[in-house]
Amino acid sequence: MKTLIFNGSPRTNGDTKALIDAYKIGANGDIMQVDTFYAAISPCNDCRSCRRNPGCRIDDAMTEIYGYTRE
Repeated sequence: MKTLIFNGSPRTNGDTKALIDAYKIGANGDIMQVDTFYAAISPCNDCRSCRRNPGCRIDDAMTEIYGYTRE
């Protein structure tokens, strides 16, 4: 089983991180954690390229996340 965790907290050692770490100890399978506050993710510019082609034409951290969710 695959699990994707989005952490939006800017605190690298805060309560949210502690909860995520506790969850990851008991979780089975492949886990991907994305710290969105620090990730290089660009906003959508509504180019609609994804309607004609698979994926997004913006090559940023979301490219890896899209690939993970497709699996």
